[in-house]
Amino acid sequence: MQLRHRCLVLLIALVLLFGGVAAPAVAQTVVESPFTDVSADDEHAEHFAILNALQIFEGYGDGRVGPGDPLNRAAFSKVVVAMLGLTDQVDARADQVPDFEDRESIATWAWGWISTAHHLGIIRGYPDGRFGPDDSVRLDEAVTMLVRALGYEAFVDGQWPLGHLQLAERIGLLTSVPSDPRRELTREEMAELTRRAMLVHQADADTGQPDESRSVLMDAFRYSGHLAALTREDMTLESDAYGDMRIRLAPRVTLRGAPSLEALRGVEVEVYLNLNDEVALVLPMEPVELEEAETGEMYVHFIDVGQGDAILIETDNVTILIDGGVRSAGEIVVQYLVQRGIRELDLVIGTHPHADHIGGLIEVLRSFKVYSVIDAGVPHTTITFDDYLTEIEKQVAAGHCSYETPQGQVVTAGALTLTVLGPGRDLGSLNDNSVVARVDFGRTSFLFTGDAERAAEEHLLSLGVNLGADVLKVGHHGSRTSTTSAFLQAVSPAHAVIQVGEGNRYGHPNEEVLQRLVSAGVSIYRTDRHGTVVFASDGETLTVDASPWDDTASELEPDPPVTGRININTASFEQLQEIVHIGPERAEDIIRLRPFRSLDGLTAVTGIGAGRLQDIKDQGIAYVE
Repeated sequence: MQLRHRCLVLLIALVLLFGGVAAPAVAQTVVESPFTDVSADDEHAEHFAILNALQIFEGYGDGRVGPGDPLNRAAFSKVVVAMLGLTDQVDARADQVPDFEDRESIATWAWGWISTAHHLGIIRGYPDGRFGPDDSVRLDEAVTMLVRALGYEAFVDGQWPLGHLQLAERIGLLTSVPSDPRRELTREEMAELTRRAMLVHQADADTGQPDESRSVLMDAFRYSGHLAALTREDMTLESDAYGDMRIRLAPRVTLRGAPSLEALRGVEVEVYLNLNDEVALVLPMEPVELEEAETGEMYVHFIDVGQGDAILIETDNVTILIDGGVRSAGEIVVQYLVQRGIRELDLVIGTHPHADHIGGLIEVLRSFKVYSVIDAGVPHTTITFDDYLTEIEKQVAAGHCSYETPQGQVVTAGALTLTVLGPGRDLGSLNDNSVVARVDFGRTSFLFTGDAERAAEEHLLSLGVNLGADVLKVGHHGSRTSTTSAFLQAVSPAHAVIQVGEGNRYGHPNEEVLQRLVSAGVSIYRTDRHGTVVFASDGETLTVDASPWDDTASELEPDPPVTGRININTASFEQLQEIVHIGPERAEDIIRLRPFRSLDGLTAVTGIGAGRLQDIKDQGIAYVE
């Protein structure tokens, strides 16, 4: 069944505003654009026409609107106040402009709009005391102002701007949380965003008050019936009034009186839709009696892929893969999954773009149906990364897969909860921008850190999030740049797993890190010594299929010194990778940047700082000539 269109009231208003003969209901409504640079068939023409007709936004004085142009803060103040229908307050507040540091630079026409928006708590000045009337409005700022204008800020759960963006998605103001919320808002984006805000505002007027948990309730948004079928993407509702309806599920569905949608199969329910025609809220209309569910078991496989990470998490409800090792390890990972009887993956996490983490995911994405991908959202200039993105795009284009960057996601399946803890903001290096995730299963917990180094660890500590875990996946293969004493103390693991290749050229794991773990009484498992390591949890206790690594003196003896000399100005791509800390990407950088006058010039290579430079010098095989 085709659901009723949300814009019916506004479309009728539009016909009245622009005149003409009303077309039959089955005909397509064509809106004449009020601006010379927006054609009638432009997807934003209707938005601009309504905003212009209601005198919310008039564009430039020459008949243009500049759809791709940015919008400044003064103009957006007018848009929001006019959208709320508070134009009558503007003149009275024109002489009440707050004492901003740059007050004199605010155009006279904007005084009343800015002071009204400021008085209502919608828009504020910068911490340095300026208002910045001519500054371009960012997307996250615009969403925040509209959330405040609609009266929803009390419902924000989380830090700015993520909390505001997630709430905007739940009420239908956004279709999804954007991956780049700090970019400038264009005028056409403003028009669509304001149009959505108008619909939310109208819906709240009908219900009497804002309530994000009801996701914009209106009678036109509500359907009732028995939940007959359920997939990952949609539900089928058997309704006496409408027959069978297949309705797409919103990214986050609010449930009342039931632990999961699955528990509501066959139950009479009311469903409420958001502005995207997606189920946002489900209310059971009869008591739901549930037996106490058993926790079941969770298996966490630290797959031996040599020098790289690949981690499989399995429960009765969900399969998650974190990283896939280097490209050549992809087949190993695929075969491992197949042997486990896995045919599809609920979630794939690519912690960061380095080849030893996402390389193997290329083959995984080619071989399995994947329902969701989360990665660091950080670009990289390698063929491996391009191929990885290509495979994700194919999965998304097929219509079953979502692709997100880390925004504090929480994935719940039965007794398992996966929480993305970081990075939360750009920390500079690819390693420090690794996705960090915590998995809780009953009373047991794991912390997965990718290649996060000191800066990322310090950032996580500053957030005050719960880092405590039974099992720590040691960051960056046991490099000395990770697993600082403060971080290790906060995690306080009983077990630690180091995914590392035997005899690797990087000297991983670092002896200091091993000693730090040993001193803390942590049981250590290493894929270069144990092969694949598998933990099992019943929600109360953990078991592991290997004995801890024995920290004998012989194990801690450093590898014998490497002999030979490599001139970094003439060495081949393969020879350069014999140098500690130099992998394929850094070898490419060295070839691109050379000639070098001294080894100190290697600090120009991404990821090589003073510590790694000293490691290279201590290794004794690199020189400049």
